[in-house]
Amino acid sequence: MNRPVHIFLGPTLSAEEAARICPAQYHPPVRMGDVFALLPERPRIIGIVDGLFHCTPAVWHKEILAALSQGVIVVGAASMGALRAAELAQLGMVGVGRIFEQLQAGQIEDDDAVAVLHGGHEDRYRPLSDALVNLEHGLTLAAGGGAISEATRRQLLAQARETHYAQRAALALLAACASDERVGLAAF
Repeated sequence: MNRPVHIFLGPTLSAEEAARICPAQYHPPVRMGDVFALLPERPRIIGIVDGLFHCTPAVWHKEILAALSQGVIVVGAASMGALRAAELAQLGMVGVGRIFEQLQAGQIEDDDAVAVLHGGHEDRYRPLSDALVNLEHGLTLAAGGGAISEATRRQLLAQARETHYAQRAALALLAACASDERVGLAAF
């Protein structure tokens, strides 16, 4: 019997790009009830990358545990998937990727570090803000490459952390950068 692979995906990567990497049935970002709804299909694997949480209840731990109890391999990465995998790894959920590893190690403590405001289905879940983890990584690379000073990296990162996830944007940090380093950061 051919048991399907289902992946919940949204702003992290388009379903078209993902399908070139991994053939699967792609779904919009996961929300409460979506994993339960798949269980009658007896999926082999459920992948959770992106999920809804602000205006809709987030995917329940309980439904992931129900899938695991039925022998479904549940994998999480990047955003909501990495959060749930870090919370449920000891119970059998598989986490992959840098974000999952950082959550496991306690290097990321706040859920909003991976949160992104994005458009809806009609807008193909296009990201409208930048995740704090991406901004932090970019600023670290920019400082390491000499595009900005370490003091500027710390100042811009502090500003990003104080900004609500829906307003976080690389362009806003660029605008806040001191003019003598703005050109270097923009070029980077």
